[in-house]
Amino acid sequence: MLRLQSALGIFALLLIAFALAENRRAVSLRQAAIGLVATFVTAAVLLKVPVVARAFGAINDAVGAISAASRAGSSFVFGYVGGGPLPFDLKVPGADFILAFQALPIVLVMSVLTTLLFYWRVLPPVVRGMAGIAGTVLVLYATLLAPLIPDAAAHFVIASVLGAPAAILVSLIMVPETSDKRTGGALEDPEMDVSGPMDAIVKGTSAGIELLINIVAMLLVLVALVYLVNAVLGLLPNIGGAAISLQRLLGLVMAPVCWLMGLPWDQAVTAGSLMGTKTVLNELIAYVDFSKLPPDTLDPRSRLIMLYAMCGFANFASLGIMIGGLGVMAPERREEINALGLKSIVSGTLTTCLMGAVVGVLS
Repeated sequence: MLRLQSALGIFALLLIAFALAENRRAVSLRQAAIGLVATFVTAAVLLKVPVVARAFGAINDAVGAISAASRAGSSFVFGYVGGGPLPFDLKVPGADFILAFQALPIVLVMSVLTTLLFYWRVLPPVVRGMAGIAGTVLVLYATLLAPLIPDAAAHFVIASVLGAPAAILVSLIMVPETSDKRTGGALEDPEMDVSGPMDAIVKGTSAGIELLINIVAMLLVLVALVYLVNAVLGLLPNIGGAAISLQRLLGLVMAPVCWLMGLPWDQAVTAGSLMGTKTVLNELIAYVDFSKLPPDTLDPRSRLIMLYAMCGFANFASLGIMIGGLGVMAPERREEINALGLKSIVSGTLTTCLMGAVVGVLS
């Protein structure tokens, strides 16, 4: 029954994309059907073929090794705050985990490894084109999320591959190909300018520090803003015996979408809150909330669907970073970039929800 619900959700999500299409008459049903089949075939191969599953299991082990290496460095520098042995008895389970000193330092390690792999000409062939870049980013992000959700890194890597046909399918519907070409080619093709391995380590560390500070600052500000919004909403009368909060409102808005992906209704509101947090704030905060859920809040199938549904950068924080970065790279196209901003969030959200629904059909 739940698989049928997920199948219904796939077509509902595609209908939403069609309703938001720039030119409905230009949408090719044949191309959309091919894209849907390609998405299903890709998902089936990635999730059901034993050899492929074992290969992604090896990736999961590699991500775990990088996470452990980062923890060794952070515990040496920060002691028990960074994940080292506690000098006291732990009274509250999980209270010893400090995001900024245990999970986020992985950004530094991955920045250095990425710079070295670029210097050794390993990564350039991988990241040719936007699909390769997106996949590489999500592989790196899987390492960042590894301490939050153990044994889930392989799913984030699978999502990066599955996201390619799913994103193409949604884009073919929302922005069908016409003779009117708005894009003018690639914005920029950056090169890694390093003179040797040691220089790569130094420059990778410097770039990682900047990224780490930006992530920490963004998380601090966004959480603070949500707290202020909830404080204002708390002035309103309680509904259902509980105070109104941004999370509750977002949960109600996104709950039907989560139900369409194949979650039971009694779990859909909680899942909707996670999706709302991911969209308004960012996916890292949503995954932190996800990792703190009691074990019986979502059943294993629902947890698997949500791992894929939240794995993307369709949120306002990422949009701000994208507009700021691309605006500097191509200031003459800033208006075009801004115009595509909100649509990119909608299409990105539909893409990850579509992935979740496909996983729901196959689970």
